[in-house]
Amino acid sequence: MKSDSMIEDTSKENKKKEIKLALEEQWAKESQEPEEPREETSLNMEELSRKAQERDEYLDHLQRLKAEFENYKKRIERERAQWADRLLEDFMMELLDVVDNLHRARIVAEETHDVNSYKEGVEMVFGRLLEVLRSRGLERIATVGEPFDPYLHEAILQEARTDVEPGTIIEEITPGYVLGERVLRAPRVKVAVATEEGAIKN
Repeated sequence: MKSDSMIEDTSKENKKKEIKLALEEQWAKESQEPEEPREETSLNMEELSRKAQERDEYLDHLQRLKAEFENYKKRIERERAQWADRLLEDFMMELLDVVDNLHRARIVAEETHDVNSYKEGVEMVFGRLLEVLRSRGLERIATVGEPFDPYLHEAILQEARTDVEPGTIIEEITPGYVLGERVLRAPRVKVAVATEEGAIKN
Protein backbone atom coordinates (compact mmCIF):
# COMPACT_ATOMS: atom_id res chain seq x y z
CA MET A 1 0.00 0.00 0.00
CA LYS A 2 2.78 2.34 0.92
CA SER A 3 4.41 1.65 -2.37
CA ASP A 4 1.23 2.49 -4.26
CA SER A 5 0.78 5.68 -2.22
CA MET A 6 4.33 6.80 -2.93
CA ILE A 7 3.90 6.19 -6.64
CA GLU A 8 0.67 8.19 -6.60
CA ASP A 9 2.32 11.06 -4.75
CA THR A 10 5.25 11.06 -7.16
CA SER A 11 2.84 11.13 -10.10
CA LYS A 12 0.99 14.07 -8.60
CA GLU A 13 4.24 15.94 -8.01
CA ASN A 14 5.33 15.30 -11.59
CA LYS A 15 1.97 16.48 -12.84
CA LYS A 16 2.24 19.68 -10.81
CA LYS A 17 5.72 20.28 -12.16
CA GLU A 18 4.53 19.75 -15.71
CA ILE A 19 1.60 22.14 -15.20
CA LYS A 20 3.88 24.70 -13.56
CA LEU A 21 6.42 24.38 -16.38
CA ALA A 22 3.70 24.75 -19.01
CA LEU A 23 2.36 27.84 -17.26
CA GLU A 24 5.83 29.35 -17.02
CA GLU A 25 6.44 28.73 -20.72
CA GLN A 26 3.06 30.25 -21.59
CA TRP A 27 3.76 33.25 -19.39
CA ALA A 28 7.19 33.70 -20.98
CA LYS A 29 5.63 33.64 -24.44
CA GLU A 30 2.97 36.15 -23.54
CA SER A 31 5.49 38.45 -21.90
CA GLN A 32 7.65 38.46 -25.04
CA GLU A 33 4.90 38.95 -27.65
CA PRO A 34 4.23 42.66 -26.98
CA GLU A 35 7.89 43.51 -27.63
CA GLU A 36 7.53 43.07 -31.39
CA PRO A 37 4.72 45.61 -31.95
CA ARG A 38 6.53 48.11 -29.74
CA GLU A 39 9.63 47.78 -31.88
CA GLU A 40 7.55 48.17 -35.07
CA THR A 41 5.79 51.21 -33.64
CA SER A 42 9.14 52.75 -32.77
CA LEU A 43 10.34 52.23 -36.34
CA ASN A 44 7.14 53.79 -37.75
CA MET A 45 7.56 56.86 -35.55
CA GLU A 46 11.15 57.29 -36.68
CA GLU A 47 10.09 57.01 -40.34
CA LEU A 48 7.30 59.56 -39.82
CA SER A 49 9.70 61.92 -38.10
CA ARG A 50 12.19 61.60 -40.97
CA LYS A 51 9.47 62.22 -43.57
CA ALA A 52 8.25 65.28 -41.68
CA GLN A 53 11.80 66.66 -41.58
CA GLU A 54 12.20 66.11 -45.33
CA ARG A 55 8.86 67.82 -45.95
CA ASP A 56 9.93 70.85 -43.90
CA GLU A 57 13.24 71.02 -45.78
CA TYR A 58 11.50 70.90 -49.18
CA LEU A 59 9.01 73.56 -48.07
CA ASP A 60 11.79 75.82 -46.84
CA HIS A 61 13.66 75.34 -50.14
CA LEU A 62 10.56 76.18 -52.18
CA GLN A 63 9.90 79.28 -50.12
CA ARG A 64 13.47 80.47 -50.68
CA LEU A 65 13.18 79.83 -54.41
CA LYS A 66 9.90 81.78 -54.53
CA ALA A 67 11.45 84.72 -52.68
CA GLU A 68 14.47 84.71 -55.00
CA PHE A 69 12.23 84.62 -58.08
CA GLU A 70 10.13 87.53 -56.79
CA ASN A 71 13.30 89.55 -56.18
CA TYR A 72 14.53 88.65 -59.67
CA LYS A 73 11.26 89.85 -61.26
CA LYS A 74 11.42 93.13 -59.34
CA ARG A 75 15.04 93.67 -60.40
CA ILE A 76 14.26 92.96 -64.06
CA GLU A 77 11.27 95.33 -64.01
CA ARG A 78 13.37 98.04 -62.37
CA GLU A 79 16.20 97.61 -64.88
CA ARG A 80 13.71 97.63 -67.77
CA ALA A 81 12.17 100.88 -66.51
CA GLN A 82 15.62 102.44 -66.14
CA TRP A 83 16.59 101.29 -69.64
CA ALA A 84 13.39 102.77 -71.10
CA ASP A 85 14.05 106.05 -69.29
CA ARG A 86 17.57 106.25 -70.70
CA LEU A 87 16.32 105.58 -74.23
CA LEU A 88 13.69 108.28 -73.85
CA GLU A 89 16.26 110.74 -72.53
CA ASP A 90 18.57 110.07 -75.48
CA PHE A 91 15.71 110.48 -77.94
CA MET A 92 14.59 113.74 -76.33
CA MET A 93 18.13 115.11 -76.50
CA GLU A 94 18.21 114.41 -80.24
CA LEU A 95 14.82 116.05 -80.69
CA LEU A 96 15.97 119.10 -78.77
CA ASP A 97 18.68 119.54 -81.39
CA VAL A 98 15.96 119.58 -84.06
CA VAL A 99 13.87 122.04 -82.04
CA ASP A 100 16.89 124.36 -81.69
CA ASN A 101 17.44 124.35 -85.45
CA LEU A 102 13.75 125.11 -86.08
CA HIS A 103 13.89 127.96 -83.60
CA ARG A 104 16.94 129.46 -85.32
CA ALA A 105 15.25 129.18 -88.72
CA ARG A 106 12.23 131.07 -87.40
CA ILE A 107 14.42 133.84 -85.95
CA VAL A 108 16.25 134.25 -89.25
CA ALA A 109 12.93 134.44 -91.13
CA GLU A 110 11.57 137.08 -88.74
CA GLU A 111 14.71 139.19 -89.00
CA THR A 112 15.20 138.99 -92.76
CA HIS A 113 11.61 138.45 -93.96
CA ASP A 114 13.18 136.12 -96.49
CA VAL A 115 10.70 133.34 -97.33
CA ASN A 116 13.29 131.35 -99.24
CA SER A 117 15.69 131.36 -96.30
CA TYR A 118 12.90 130.24 -94.01
CA LYS A 119 11.95 127.48 -96.42
CA GLU A 120 15.54 126.28 -96.61
CA GLY A 121 15.77 126.30 -92.83
CA VAL A 122 12.60 124.26 -92.47
CA GLU A 123 13.83 121.78 -95.08
CA MET A 124 17.08 121.42 -93.16
CA VAL A 125 15.25 120.83 -89.89
CA PHE A 126 12.92 118.34 -91.55
CA GLY A 127 15.91 116.42 -92.94
CA ARG A 128 17.53 116.38 -89.51
CA LEU A 129 14.31 115.12 -87.93
CA LEU A 130 14.12 112.27 -90.45
CA GLU A 131 17.72 111.35 -89.62
CA VAL A 132 16.87 111.15 -85.92
CA LEU A 133 13.83 108.98 -86.61
CA ARG A 134 15.75 106.69 -88.97
CA SER A 135 18.48 106.25 -86.36
CA ARG A 136 15.76 104.86 -84.10
CA GLY A 137 14.64 102.33 -86.68
CA LEU A 138 11.80 104.30 -88.29
CA GLU A 139 11.49 103.88 -92.08
CA ARG A 140 8.96 105.25 -94.54
CA ILE A 141 6.92 102.65 -96.41
CA ALA A 142 7.23 102.75 -100.20
CA THR A 143 3.92 103.40 -101.96
CA VAL A 144 3.55 104.91 -105.46
CA GLY A 145 4.37 102.37 -108.15
CA GLU A 146 4.41 99.48 -105.67
CA PRO A 147 1.86 96.64 -105.69
CA PHE A 148 -0.76 97.08 -103.00
CA ASP A 149 -0.02 94.98 -99.88
CA PRO A 150 -2.87 94.75 -97.36
CA TYR A 151 -0.32 94.02 -94.62
CA LEU A 152 1.49 97.31 -95.31
CA HIS A 153 -0.97 99.67 -97.00
CA GLU A 154 -4.46 100.99 -96.37
CA ALA A 155 -6.48 101.55 -99.56
CA ILE A 156 -8.98 104.37 -99.16
CA LEU A 157 -9.51 105.24 -102.85
CA GLN A 158 -9.64 103.36 -106.14
CA GLU A 159 -9.33 104.57 -109.69
CA ALA A 160 -9.94 102.74 -112.95
CA ARG A 161 -6.72 102.89 -114.99
CA THR A 162 -5.55 101.31 -118.21
CA ASP A 163 -1.91 102.39 -118.06
CA VAL A 164 -0.90 100.37 -114.98
CA GLU A 165 -1.58 96.91 -113.65
CA PRO A 166 -4.61 96.57 -111.37
CA GLY A 167 -3.56 96.65 -107.74
CA THR A 168 -0.77 99.15 -108.30
CA ILE A 169 -0.58 102.11 -105.91
CA ILE A 170 -0.95 105.28 -107.94
CA GLU A 171 -1.11 107.93 -105.20
CA GLU A 172 -0.09 108.32 -101.57
CA ILE A 173 -2.63 110.20 -99.45
CA THR A 174 -0.72 110.04 -96.16
CA PRO A 175 2.69 108.44 -95.59
CA GLY A 176 3.18 105.34 -93.47
CA TYR A 177 6.10 104.04 -91.42
CA VAL A 178 7.56 100.84 -90.03
CA LEU A 179 9.51 100.64 -86.79
CA GLY A 180 11.89 97.75 -87.19
CA GLU A 181 9.68 94.98 -88.60
CA ARG A 182 6.41 96.32 -87.17
CA VAL A 183 4.05 98.60 -89.06
CA LEU A 184 3.75 101.70 -86.94
CA ARG A 185 1.28 103.41 -89.26
CA ALA A 186 -0.01 102.12 -92.58
CA PRO A 187 0.10 104.62 -95.46
CA ARG A 188 -3.26 105.59 -96.94
CA VAL A 189 -3.19 105.17 -100.68
CA LYS A 190 -5.14 105.20 -103.93
CA VAL A 191 -5.05 101.93 -105.87
CA ALA A 192 -5.56 101.30 -109.57
CA VAL A 193 -8.33 98.92 -110.62
CA ALA A 194 -9.15 97.44 -114.01
CA THR A 195 -11.55 99.24 -116.30
CA GLU A 196 -14.84 97.64 -117.20
CA GLU A 197 -13.28 96.14 -120.30
CA GLY A 198 -10.38 94.86 -118.19
CA ALA A 199 -7.87 95.83 -120.89
CA ILE A 200 -4.47 97.34 -120.31
CA LYS A 201 -2.82 99.37 -123.01
CA ASN A 202 0.73 98.44 -123.88
